[in-house]
Amino acid sequence: MSPPPYLAILDDDAAVGRALKRLLKPLLLNVRTFTSPTEFFHAVAERPPECLLLDLQMPEMGGLEVQEQLLALGHPFPIIFISAHQDEALRRQALEGGAAGFVAKPFDRRALLELVAAARGGAADAASDRLRLRARPGQSAPLSTEPGKLIDFELTDLLPCPFCRGFARLENDCVASEDDGFRYWARAMCSRCGANIPSQGGAAFATALAANKSVAERWNRRAEVAL
Repeated sequence: MSPPPYLAILDDDAAVGRALKRLLKPLLLNVRTFTSPTEFFHAVAERPPECLLLDLQMPEMGGLEVQEQLLALGHPFPIIFISAHQDEALRRQALEGGAAGFVAKPFDRRALLELVAAARGGAADAASDRLRLRARPGQSAPLSTEPGKLIDFELTDLLPCPFCRGFARLENDCVASEDDGFRYWARAMCSRCGANIPSQGGAAFATALAANKSVAERWNRRAEVAL
């Protein structure tokens, strides 16, 4: 019997590898973590993974170099880059090299799971997906009063990303205001390439719905220009 397929994580920080492995548990995958490109290439020579989560910046060999070497060796499995920096030039270089997408540190669990599922072929065509703006069943806004805590909304009606045609999601921030109420911020973000657009001028809104509506309108105007 042949061994089961596995998803590989290559990051020089072992703690990041462990965190990603925990976040991927809902997909019930066989996950192997590597902290060295040399170690990873030895494993690839024995049995390639079905998908790779790859750190963009590593001391031994950068993620783009790993991508180039894998292509030279004839390994076409999808690569999702991990990056702590918003470097559009590196992002475009990786996408042009065939990357399946990017996930930013700190990790958004929903975006990570969606991206991995799509890369493995377990999700519908990302460019045709639409999001529904709805708080999770049994919960009502505000879902969190902690500053910087993302409110988990389901996918809403956004046009495809103007850069990579991937699907976008809405994210919310919620903080307590001086009048004992809550103020909401939002941004739309592509789960594939990480392109994003925030509230106009950083404006805060009285409800999450208003914040999302404002950002969705800005995102869709931007996307329509690229169509």
